[in-house]
Amino acid sequence: MRHVSDYCIQQINGTSADNLPTWGNWQWNTKFLPEEFHRNSAILQLINLAREDFHVMGSDAQLVILSIGLALRDISLVQFHEEGEIYAEDVPDWVKQSPHEFSTGQRLLTTWGQQLVDEEGSGDSLPMDKDIKGKKKAKMTGRPGRKRPKSMDESESKNQRTS
Repeated sequence: MRHVSDYCIQQINGTSADNLPTWGNWQWNTKFLPEEFHRNSAILQLINLAREDFHVMGSDAQLVILSIGLALRDISLVQFHEEGEIYAEDVPDWVKQSPHEFSTGQRLLTTWGQQLVDEEGSGDSLPMDKDIKGKKKAKMTGRPGRKRPKSMDESESKNQRTS
């Protein structure tokens, strides 16, 4: 029986991120991730990476985020491809045939998100189950809570109705 670590593609230079893949660095200069990433079991390495304690990694935490972003980029390429649409010439077969789906990316982001600390009063996030409602008086302007300025025609017609 194979162990998860059998599927890991480790960095050689020794980082404080235990599951950082070889392509998880700023020097990665290939447009797509390697074939090894596009196997079902390889995503386990990134899930484990997303579980690692970012606080003890120091600057290596940036490499974790970079790795997650590169993985999501490859996953998105396949998921946003329409059936019958032709891939660009440079897309390798292993990317086209990748088993990773949106649910894979969502699982990765959810795992990573569990480490993020919500500081009270920061305004950075909203509870997911909270029903957010506006004041109902504002007209849609693309900026919630602000009224659309009245045009001169609207102001004049209102004045005519009240007189």
